[in-house]
Amino acid sequence: MHALVLDQSTQPPLMSVIEMPPPEIGPHDVLVKVAAAGVCYHDILAAGGVLRRGVSPNVVLGHEISGYVEDIGNLVTKFTPGQKVASILTEICGLCDRCRSGREHRCRNGRGIGHSINGGFAEYTKIKETSLTLVPEGIDMTAAALLGCPIGVGVQAMLEVAKLEMGETVLITGAGGGLGTHMVQIGKAVGARVMAVTSSPEKIARLEGLGADDVLLMEDVDFSEIARALTEDEGVDVVVDCVGPSVFQSCVASLTQFGRMV
Repeated sequence: MHALVLDQSTQPPLMSVIEMPPPEIGPHDVLVKVAAAGVCYHDILAAGGVLRRGVSPNVVLGHEISGYVEDIGNLVTKFTPGQKVASILTEICGLCDRCRSGREHRCRNGRGIGHSINGGFAEYTKIKETSLTLVPEGIDMTAAALLGCPIGVGVQAMLEVAKLEMGETVLITGAGGGLGTHMVQIGKAVGARVMAVTSSPEKIARLEGLGADDVLLMEDVDFSEIARALTEDEGVDVVVDCVGPSVFQSCVASLTQFGRMV
């Protein structure tokens, strides 16, 4: 099979397409024929040497994976050949306290797919059955590759951590990015009022098309002032920050009393 291997984490990174045998599967492994593999910013940071901790030498990057079950180990019980699957971000043990309490994404014994172990930038990859989920019928396989990372992160941030509810107002920074665009759609699916913050005028129409009720362009005016003006100085119930320290103060200033920020 062909695989894209990270030879050296530099700027620019050194990568090569090589021929290698398909991975051999163990008793709990699933051999997946890759249909699609997304390029996450995490991959870019690892390839460029910015993110180094836990990155294995000559690793095959890619943790946003969808594909078809090609073969299964003799102890696999959840999957059969031919099924459509998507991966989560981590090879989990399925046994530790976090795995048993629904926090398997922070498995104590986890190894990053496409980071510590080979990922999806190849024709085939092996993934433990505990780190795969079935793709429902009707979902495009390219879109399915995004289920575990940008969509999964968004669902956890907005629904499990912030506990966004119907009728509330949520403000999303970095709304035009890979995470933000999914956050906008999740907010609308919940039934919330969505304020999308972007620094790119060319993304306004796209964000409106995704369902944003208000698009706040980061220009000379602090977006917190606009958010408060749009809420009669009440502030928003939830802020989901996809940018970082540079907008922290504005995020806090946008919140209503007892608001939540993720």
